[in-house]
Amino acid sequence: MLKPQDFSTAQIKYGTAMTIMTQDEADEWLDWIVTDNMQHSNNSRITADKIERSNLAYYAGYSDHATRLRVEELFNCVHPALGPASKGEPTPMEALMVGMRMGEAAKAAIDKGQTPMTKDLYSQPETRVKPIRKIVW
Repeated sequence: MLKPQDFSTAQIKYGTAMTIMTQDEADEWLDWIVTDNMQHSNNSRITADKIERSNLAYYAGYSDHATRLRVEELFNCVHPALGPASKGEPTPMEALMVGMRMGEAAKAAIDKGQTPMTKDLYSQPETRVKPIRKIVW
């Protein structure tokens, strides 16, 4: 397995995690990436752990559903926008609606002169199934 000094890209840091199959490997990998986060930021271990678990779940969202389920279980994480994989795989339209709702929330914050905070964009529990407007194709 790679070591922390090898984390030069997201593909190495998170893509490698998508191939992990055992809890021992997942625990070791999580410790490495949390330590890497702390070494490259002023984050506490608690903050770095939250960030890395969120990043792992987000990255897993680009994988097939089985990989996403495994990653969420091994790393005890949940996709920050789509919610838990155990609740089912979102349809393309549901995923689009989540992205559009997050984009509108970010734009609203910018229009108010605020910086859109990722945690605020992800904290909309209804985004998974509630369309914001009808889309005509």
